[in-house]
Amino acid sequence: MHATANRFDTAIYFGNHAAANNAFADQTGRVGNVYFGNERGRVVFVAEQAHDIRHGNQTFRFQLARKARRYRVRVDVVHVVFFVATDRGYDGYVPFFQYMKNKIEGTGAAAEYQSYKLQLRALQDATNAIREKLKKENRYNTKEYDSLIAAIEAIEGNTPERTALIERLQAMTDEEQYTPEAIALRNRNKTEHKATLLSILEGEPSLARLALLARQMVYRLPDQEFIDVFEELYAIEMPENSMTHFCRRQIDGLSLQVGNHYVDFEAPDLDGQMHRLSEMVEGAKIVLLDLWASWCGPCRRASMEMIPLYDQYKSRGFMVIGVARESESTDAMESAIRKDGYTWPQLVELDDRANLWSQYGCINGAGRRILFNAEGEILAFDPTIEELTAEVEKHLGVTKTE
Repeated sequence: MHATANRFDTAIYFGNHAAANNAFADQTGRVGNVYFGNERGRVVFVAEQAHDIRHGNQTFRFQLARKARRYRVRVDVVHVVFFVATDRGYDGYVPFFQYMKNKIEGTGAAAEYQSYKLQLRALQDATNAIREKLKKENRYNTKEYDSLIAAIEAIEGNTPERTALIERLQAMTDEEQYTPEAIALRNRNKTEHKATLLSILEGEPSLARLALLARQMVYRLPDQEFIDVFEELYAIEMPENSMTHFCRRQIDGLSLQVGNHYVDFEAPDLDGQMHRLSEMVEGAKIVLLDLWASWCGPCRRASMEMIPLYDQYKSRGFMVIGVARESESTDAMESAIRKDGYTWPQLVELDDRANLWSQYGCINGAGRRILFNAEGEILAFDPTIEELTAEVEKHLGVTKTE
């Protein structure tokens, strides 16, 4: 099956979230997603196992390990389809050992990128072999960890006892979970991986190397050495590339912290009228910027929890501005507003056109709540309702007798 070149001019998929989908644009500045059928952000191939994809003068071929009626195949990075990251048929997720058998070939930047991935994979494979040996010899996890796992597995159902054991497991430190040999192996693998990756990125700037660097910034800020490489090489040599712009937004957004000024932006309301945040909050004493989504249950529960507080103090200077992260249309957003009962102003970030989530450092999440004062200084991220109430009453001068 061949895809036309224009189909991939804006082909982007960088993780399982819409913000990253639209974080990139091709060199003409266009931004978009890949569509085959009704699948958003994934290329869907039907009844095939081997596929050729052409993009400009580059080709890409992959051979899936197992045939199914349909595969959802994740593609990465602008301009070039790099590798199969996910394959799933109607019969469920393909086991990891089968996924690892997928054969991938490419030319140009695709081949260069794949060579780097294979280089890093070789390091991981060596570590995995040692890890499996330690596990077989019962030298990887501590006895305390193994006993806790056995106790959890022996209890059926979600009982309070099982929940308590899982909480104990999650609270374990590395020293409590792994043997000294295992910790040494993990540390060595981390050090070698970082050194190898840096050596690749410090080479002649290229699209493939920049793509590899951008992947380090999708979910969180990488170590400072990677940021230094970006600033000293790619920001200078490839300043107009869309992935450079993405890295810059990530660095700025993920570096945002309490004490910084909020990031100003423009976004439309449900009538299409544009509004600037700084103009909307003029005169407010304390503001909560509520970044949410109709499809995010935790976001909506947190928003609904604020309604009584907003109703109580909106006339005294407490303002809430909602921005919903939606795809294709605002129908679901409007339905959620009616159902949940939000009465504060609502803006929309449709298909991540303004990259607001990236600017606020929440690219891997559906939402985030940012509390700031009249001067625009950020006071807190995602405050609990108790913390929010305390800050609002403090800034509005509410006394305990009221």
